Amino acid sequence: MVPNLTVILGRFLTNSVTMPLTNLTEKEKFVEVVKTEEKGSDVNLAVHALNDAWLGLYDCAVIIRSI
Repeated sequence: MVPNLTVILGRFLTNSVTMPLTNLTEKEKFVEVVKTEEKGSDVNLAVHALNDAWLGLYDCAVIIRSI
């Protein structure tokens, strides 16, 4: 455990959507794919960071994005 470390998790939405295929010489064809989107994580993180700054809880904040 790391002292003074807060992990803020996001949430993902998964939907089926229809998208066009690329590089086709025939008529344009479409496929149904599963699309996953991250929702609200950036806003959630920004609000937490701003609130903590307002409360004077840190002198320097580091935000790390993992892939």
